[in-house]
Amino acid sequence: MKASSPRPVSDEIEVPSEGADVQDKDTTRQDGTVSGSDAAKLRAMLDRIAGELGTFGLGMADIAGAIEVTAQTSAQDLETFEDLAERLQQVKDCSDTINGRIGNARSVSQKMSDELTGSRSEADTAINSIASLIDDVKSFESQMTDVRGAVESVSEVTGMIDQIARQTNLLALNATIEAARAGEAGKGFAIVASEVKQLAQHTSDATEQINATLARIEAGFQVLSDNSNRAVSTAEMVGERAGSFTSILNTVGSAISEIESSTSEIETASGEVDSTCGHFSEAFNAVSDSMSGAAKSLCDASNELRTIADTTDELVLGVPMSGLHTPDSGYIEMVLERSREIGELFEAELAAGKITVEDLFDSDYQPIPDTNPEQVMARFTEFTDRVLPPIQEAIVESDKHIVYCAAVDTNGYLPTHNTKFSQPQGDDPVWNMAHCRNRRIFDDRTGQRAARNEKPILLQTYRRDMGGGKFVVMKELNAPIMVQGRRWGTLRLAYKH
Repeated sequence: MKASSPRPVSDEIEVPSEGADVQDKDTTRQDGTVSGSDAAKLRAMLDRIAGELGTFGLGMADIAGAIEVTAQTSAQDLETFEDLAERLQQVKDCSDTINGRIGNARSVSQKMSDELTGSRSEADTAINSIASLIDDVKSFESQMTDVRGAVESVSEVTGMIDQIARQTNLLALNATIEAARAGEAGKGFAIVASEVKQLAQHTSDATEQINATLARIEAGFQVLSDNSNRAVSTAEMVGERAGSFTSILNTVGSAISEIESSTSEIETASGEVDSTCGHFSEAFNAVSDSMSGAAKSLCDASNELRTIADTTDELVLGVPMSGLHTPDSGYIEMVLERSREIGELFEAELAAGKITVEDLFDSDYQPIPDTNPEQVMARFTEFTDRVLPPIQEAIVESDKHIVYCAAVDTNGYLPTHNTKFSQPQGDDPVWNMAHCRNRRIFDDRTGQRAARNEKPILLQTYRRDMGGGKFVVMKELNAPIMVQGRRWGTLRLAYKH
C-alpha cells in the first residue's frame, strides 16, 4: 500500500473575507480569491518560512542538546564535588579522632614517663642491694676459707692424738706382756697397763669420732662454698643484667620523650589540617550550592529549549502535512508508506503461520552474555532478522542523507538494525556504542518518544551521540507499525541535510 501524496497548494488560495492577512485591495478579486501571481508569492513565502523553521529547529536541537550535555556534565561535577565534600568531612572526622588519640597518647606517655622514673629509682636501689649482696657473699666465702683452714688444723691435731693413742696402746700391750712375765710382782703393773690400754682405746675412739665430725663439717663447708660460688656468679650476672635493664629504662625513657615531642608536633599539624579542612569544606559547600543552582538552571533551560524544539518540530511537520512541499515531504511519504508495508508484512507472516502473535509481541528480553553495552534477545528477533533487512536496507540506500532506518517495539527494543550498525561487539565499549546498535533497548528521550508515539507521524530534531564525544544533529521521523489493529512498534527514519 502506498501513501497518498501530500495535498498540493493550488495556484489560487482562497482568502477569508474578514481578518484576511493579505490587505492589498488591488490584488484581491471580488470573489475573495488571490490572483495567481500573488498566490505564487505567498507560496514562496511559506516555503521560505518552512525552510527557516527547519533550520531554526536544527539550531534549537543543537543548542538544546549542547545544554543538555552541559547540564549532565554539571550534574556529574556536582556529584564529584559532593563526593569530595563527603570525603573531606571524613578527613576532618579522622583528624578529630587523631587529635583525641594523640591526647590519650600524651596522657599515657606522661604516665609511662612517671612510672619509668620510679622504676629507674627502684632499679638503682635493687642494683645497689645486689652489689651489697655480692660483697657479703664474697666476704662469706673468705670467712669460709678461714674456717676450712681451722678445721684442717684440728684434723692435724686429732691425727697427732691418734698417733699418740696408737703408741700408748702399743706400750700398754708391752707392759701387759712384761707384767705377765713378772708374775705376782707384776700384777699391779698389769692393772696400770690395762687402764692405759683402755685410755688409749678411748682416745683412739674419740679421735675417730672427731675425725668423722670434722669430715662432715668439711663436707658441709664444701657445699656451702659451692653454693657461695654459685651465688656469687648468679649475683654478678644479675648485677650485669640489672645494669642492662637500667640502660633499657634509660633508652625507653628517651624514646618516650621523643614520642611526646613528636606527638606534640603531630597535634599541632593535625590542628592545622582540621582548620584547613574546615576552610575547604566551606568552599566546597559554597561551590556545590552554586553548581547545584547552575545545574538546575541548565536543566530547566534545556527542558524549555526541548519544549520549544518540539513545538518547532510540530510546526515544521505541519507545513508539509498541510500540502506544501518541503525538503521533509519525501521522507514523510517514505516513512508512512514503509511503516504500513512492515505492518502488512507482519500480518502476512502471521497468516502464513511463520510466527505467532505471542512471539511477535514478546517483551521477555533475554540478555546476551558478555555484551557491553548490553544486548538482548526476544522471541521475535530471529524473525525480524529475516524479514526486515530487505525493507530497511533499501530505504537507507535510496538516499545519501538517510542515516538509518530501523523498526523498534513499544519498549524501544531495536532487534534488527541496518548492516553498518550491526557489527559484532569488540573489547571497546565506546566503539561498540557506535557500531553495535542492534538488539539493544534505547531508553533515552528520543528513543522512548519514538517507541511510545501514538500520533500518525512524529518529527524529532536532536543531537545524536555517535560515541567518543561526537554528536550529529539530525531529524528523525517516527511512524507507528500496526499489526491487526494493534500497535507493534515504530519505524524510525533518521536523516540529515
